[in-house]
Amino acid sequence: MTMRRLASIGKTETAGAIERPGMHSMTRRPVAGIVALMAAALLSACQSDLEGVAGTRGPNDKVKAPPSTAVEEVFGDKGTEITLLMAKGASGVYEGEARDVRDGAALAVGELGAGQVLVKVVDISGGSAAMREQVAAAKTRGSALLVSYASADATAAIAAIPADQRPPLIDARGRPPAGSANSYAFVSDEVDSATEGLKIAVAGGHKKVAVFIQADYPAGYDARIGEVLKKSGGTLSGVTRYRVSDDGAKEAVSKSKPLLASADTALILGNTTAAVMVAAQIRATAAQPAMALVGTSGWPRQTYANPAAAGVLITQIDPQNFTLIADRFNRRFGHPPTPAAAYGYDAVALAAGVIRAKGPTGLTPQIVTNTAGFSGLTGLFRFTSGGSVERKLTPFSVGSGKLNPLGTAAKGF
Repeated sequence: MTMRRLASIGKTETAGAIERPGMHSMTRRPVAGIVALMAAALLSACQSDLEGVAGTRGPNDKVKAPPSTAVEEVFGDKGTEITLLMAKGASGVYEGEARDVRDGAALAVGELGAGQVLVKVVDISGGSAAMREQVAAAKTRGSALLVSYASADATAAIAAIPADQRPPLIDARGRPPAGSANSYAFVSDEVDSATEGLKIAVAGGHKKVAVFIQADYPAGYDARIGEVLKKSGGTLSGVTRYRVSDDGAKEAVSKSKPLLASADTALILGNTTAAVMVAAQIRATAAQPAMALVGTSGWPRQTYANPAAAGVLITQIDPQNFTLIADRFNRRFGHPPTPAAAYGYDAVALAAGVIRAKGPTGLTPQIVTNTAGFSGLTGLFRFTSGGSVERKLTPFSVGSGKLNPLGTAAKGF
């Protein structure tokens, strides 16, 4: 992205005519699987350019839908176990995003397992009290990785088990407690989206930032945003919490006029339509006509049609990535892949690639946290030794009721 384009952040122009280099060819050409690329990467000083994570047409394309979740499920015929921990819904089956994570994992092991990896789905409806027993059983079976899509309490109970008494843990729903050894967050949240957006804004000369955060968001968001700005060379003018209503948005912007007067950028975090109402109030009252607006991946899609959202910068995982598995996923499960399905796919793809390249014990902290990272449907990502995930997201500008690409995500860290 050029400095000229960076400098245009916040203007009301759209970027619909901008074409992402290589995107059309990426979606047309066959892709090699993550397994071969992962093996080459790991055996060549952990290079990160693992393009084509989705693999070629897999052996399960013509297989009938998975069995009812009323029974225990295992995907794959043989090999090292990846244990998927999730709770069934009130209906007795996996529902919503839990179902999508499971379906993504099932597709990945069918395409990339090659008889060396299988996925065992374990119901943890019993909650955190049953975690130690389930994890001990997984370790006894030789599980190489735990992938949790569970409540925060349940995942915390898993993470609290000493690292030498359980397999590595990937949290496909939230963020494991800080300091939990060999436990890794996998899902990028709104602060991650805000982080990438702020880096672009600061690089384009928009360095004085006023932050607006939905009132019910965790208190820790304030500190995380401040740390991001400090590292990127920006300056925090101040943080304002807003209530989720039109009146709340108006009140928050009104009392923040001094902050806005000293800022050239406004960052707005929120997952309701009140976020775009904050943007509307800022546009109506901002002392600086060139005020840049940065939104986040949390903004609901319907906010894009609001004229106040025009020109807002939002970074997120590129939905176009999901087209790499869309046909096969839709044929098998009857609906397009979702972000949750992509996270399930990538978690299994990562483990399958490492296991095939390095063996059942290959998922060591040194391999998992290599600084070059890994490339998947959810973008280029890497894990830190502290257990957080860093992911390169794609920049978009809101216009004509949709997200318009401003470029492609970075290819390296």
